[in-house]
Amino acid sequence: MTTQIKEVRNQEEFLTEAMSKTLRTALKRFEVKVFLDWNDNEADEIFYVEFTSKVSGKRTTFTKSFFESSRNLNKVLDKLNLIGNVEPSTHSALVDYIHDLIDAGKFIIGGYSSSNTNPLEWDKQVAMRHARLVVRYYLLNESRFVLQSSKSYDSSKHLGVILDKETDLPEGVIAVGFKGSTLQSVLNPLGRIQSQQYRREILGGLAHIGVLDADIAEYDEEDDDVNMESEVEGYFDGYSIINGKIVKDSGKQSQKKKSPRLDKQRIVSEDKNGVKFYIFHFSESLLKEMAQYVA
Repeated sequence: MTTQIKEVRNQEEFLTEAMSKTLRTALKRFEVKVFLDWNDNEADEIFYVEFTSKVSGKRTTFTKSFFESSRNLNKVLDKLNLIGNVEPSTHSALVDYIHDLIDAGKFIIGGYSSSNTNPLEWDKQVAMRHARLVVRYYLLNESRFVLQSSKSYDSSKHLGVILDKETDLPEGVIAVGFKGSTLQSVLNPLGRIQSQQYRREILGGLAHIGVLDADIAEYDEEDDDVNMESEVEGYFDGYSIINGKIVKDSGKQSQKKKSPRLDKQRIVSEDKNGVKFYIFHFSESLLKEMAQYVA
């Protein structure tokens, strides 16, 4: 064996050992799952990768193609470092590991959507923190939420409505409708730019703990850059809302790509005119908990 061949082999062994050490470190920090599931944009099944921090319990997900693309490296590292600790060398090791999992058939067929919408304990804690913010804001500004039965809602004066006509609520629970702009000021008080996906995750967490009245449905991808207020439609005394826009004549709606979203449409009134609201259910215990923080 020539000296040159020995040097190449030694270098390969060194790189393999270094990669293995890096991967072992990464797997101590993250639990990695791979899913093969349907993607509406591709109209086909694609691979998704889910990372859960073993320290914080936080979770983040990527499509496999996005995760392994070198041009997305900084974005991937930034997102992973929000939930744990990762270096560029770790990313390379994880890319190879994901390929090994797929080659060995160690991936979950389907189940990505249910996994992604099933909140971890950390997700529930974050969602409850957001719920407390919303409840406290309501208690501080209760005089600016008008009763539905009064039919006196004025968007220039009121922040939302109290749905006193609701008949199917559990005992001690009240339903309150928030204007989109009002909710935006509560959950994003500094006015920072947030991605549509991030806002859906916040609202999704509130829905999963039963505070926000919403269902998983579909959203129009063309709406991906609109603000929070234009996501949701409900109906009350006001204007008709279709696809987040105030219209008098719906006309023909263009065909749009659909992806999973939170559908928060609510019919608050049977009138033809309406105003969009996010509908929250506040329990008696949550109201009492937050009342002590209201002067």
